[in-house]
Amino acid sequence: MKYLMDYELVEVRRDVLSDTASRMSARRRDVGIFVLGFALASFLFIFSTFNKYSSADNGLRKIDSSWRLRRTLNYQKESLNLTSHKATVNVNLKLNDSLLTTQYDDHIVPDATVLYDNATLSVSETLFNNVRVFCLITTAKDNVETRAIHVNATWAKRCNKHVFVSTAENASLPSVDFGFPEGRAYLWNKTEAAFRYVYQNELNNFDYFLKADDDTYVVMDNLRFMLLPYNPEDALYFGCKFDVIVSTGYMSGGAGYVLSREAVRRFANTSSSACNDKTSPEEDVQVGKCMGVIDATAVDTRDAEGRHRMLPFPPNKHLVPGIADEMVNPGFTSYLAFNYTQGEECCADYMVSFHYVDKAMLYVIDSFMQHFKLIGAADNTWKTDKRAGESDLNALKRYAVSRNNKDS
Repeated sequence: MKYLMDYELVEVRRDVLSDTASRMSARRRDVGIFVLGFALASFLFIFSTFNKYSSADNGLRKIDSSWRLRRTLNYQKESLNLTSHKATVNVNLKLNDSLLTTQYDDHIVPDATVLYDNATLSVSETLFNNVRVFCLITTAKDNVETRAIHVNATWAKRCNKHVFVSTAENASLPSVDFGFPEGRAYLWNKTEAAFRYVYQNELNNFDYFLKADDDTYVVMDNLRFMLLPYNPEDALYFGCKFDVIVSTGYMSGGAGYVLSREAVRRFANTSSSACNDKTSPEEDVQVGKCMGVIDATAVDTRDAEGRHRMLPFPPNKHLVPGIADEMVNPGFTSYLAFNYTQGEECCADYMVSFHYVDKAMLYVIDSFMQHFKLIGAADNTWKTDKRAGESDLNALKRYAVSRNNKDS
């Protein structure tokens, strides 16, 4: 009887163990099915979301690598903690005909601080590598701390290379001293020496050579975009054109002016006496005289709507209605070779330069141009007419041509 009871007890224990094992197996199977189902549902949800926002019927036009869409899926279910890694998908959204960078987290959340339009970076790099600009920035000993170091900290660092023409020694500034005394009377001498310097040392390393003052602000990306359609082996001269004093006109020194490689070559091989206009000691006038002597083409830098891209006063004096008569030199409009409208229509969409910009305004403009983002207004306009198989550079070049003034 004892053995029978032991046998029956063993059988009971075996049944219990078998039943327990079956239940555990069923639970594992249920968990496995849950996990598989959950993963499948997550995939279908993500796929439907992406499909929804890549449909032409929903107003979305193109899909490429210019924009980023991020979605992080975090789920918890009792003892299960399933976290998918961040999924990054590159898309180009066009909602209601406005390009957006957006973050999706169950709904559209515009967040320019999280998502960055890497198309802008790509365009900047393309222009930087294909339109090489050397910047010559004139300054004075007394202006190094109040102006030059601030120019150096803002727009000048976006030149392919830059130097300050100065008699002051400052370890923080790339500079060159040609030995002339301080003062406006010697600005022409310094400028002439500077262009001869780049001819001897830098000519073949760069395409264009910008001369600017230590209170000029230059939007380097827009400058390169303006220069992109042109050939640096042609003798070209760019700036805000004044149609006085010099028969062929001259470019405002304060707004900055640009010489092509060929213009610098001809300039350096022309005698100083041929370029010296005794009627004015001003450096920009002397350069304009010299450009006429070497037969350089003075390019109209206005945009397709006739708006100026390079101007010789700060933004507020051009943009704010009603202050022109009070703050802008009354002879300004009579000097200009082309029509000018004060207010918003003064300035091109792709503005290049302003003058008389103090150190505080340098940083303000720089932040607005380089760091602040306007949701819905990112500029991929140049891509809308991009041809199949066409490089970004060629598409940019065609767009740049379309933005040039057609009247000149």
